Amino acid sequence: MTLFADALTDWLPSTATFLKLGWGIFGFFSGKELLSYVSLSGGLVVVILLYLWARRSGTAHSLREFLAPRGLWSHASARLDAKYYLLIQPVFILLVFPLAGMAQWASAGIELGLEGWLGPSPFLVSPLWGGALYTLAVFIGVDFGFFYSHYLSHKYPLLWCFHKVHHSAEVLVPFTAMRFHPLDALWNVAFSASFATILGGLCRYGFYGEASEIKLFGNNLIIALSYVTTHNLRHMHIWLHYPRWLNRFLISPAQHQIHHSRERRHWDKNMGYLLPVWDRWFGTLYTPQGREAFALGVDGMPEAGLQSHRTMESLLIAPFLDVRDHWQRRRGRQQARLGQTHQKPLTKTLDSAET
Repeated sequence: MTLFADALTDWLPSTATFLKLGWGIFGFFSGKELLSYVSLSGGLVVVILLYLWARRSGTAHSLREFLAPRGLWSHASARLDAKYYLLIQPVFILLVFPLAGMAQWASAGIELGLEGWLGPSPFLVSPLWGGALYTLAVFIGVDFGFFYSHYLSHKYPLLWCFHKVHHSAEVLVPFTAMRFHPLDALWNVAFSASFATILGGLCRYGFYGEASEIKLFGNNLIIALSYVTTHNLRHMHIWLHYPRWLNRFLISPAQHQIHHSRERRHWDKNMGYLLPVWDRWFGTLYTPQGREAFALGVDGMPEAGLQSHRTMESLLIAPFLDVRDHWQRRRGRQQARLGQTHQKPLTKTLDSAET
């Protein structure tokens, strides 16, 4: 019960005000979230360093143009992402974030169950090492969970109907990181929290039962370091491709931008969160050799209507209409196959009669 209370109070500081629950912009003032004054400030430092490098090499002139090229923020997709963020943020706060916050509580339950079944672990280490190993285990669980749920969302049509909301962005701005249908977000977080719970529970039992996760700004230390450096560049126009040696350990912002490409050579590539190892194992890793030009978005979207993914209503309703259409097409194919099956005996009978 104490562990449940700890997990709940860990969630409450960033969600305790009615203002924040009612208006998503207040999430900006919580350093715990991806889009916050902390993460965007850190990302801005990285962007300015990239600008100085580009200016030195002669590929950039104006800082304003480097940060916000003409037409970027006036694009309908960018404006929609900003408005959608204000709408969807309370949903994340009320439904998605609490689910992620329960992982530590649940992993403690796994640790207690294993202790009751197998007895005390013979591999106990110091609290410092236990905390470090537990933090690493939770990160690996989250990273693989996000990768695999993402992988399944691209491979199964019904899941893709909801995940397509995220890929429908036609330009990339930091708010695009929150362009997720609530059901898609719940699917991703539930999957990643499950893996984090299992690995965290095994780690707590195996090394130190009282180990706690090392956090920065309320997040897992490793994920928080990503938030305050390059994570927001994943959904921006600024190209940052890591050196070859670093690409072996981290997915670069450029690789995630390629993931949003509508070019066939980029489909279903670079689905990892931070680590490229899962993409390498599943054969979905794509490492560009240099800067590439490509269009963003999803082919085949109508220009208007509830399946256009170009209005607030369509972002929420389109997945359900896509699911309906998918089932109708599938039923039509099944009926066509049944019709062909029934026609074959009739053809043979007529042939026999003519003979």
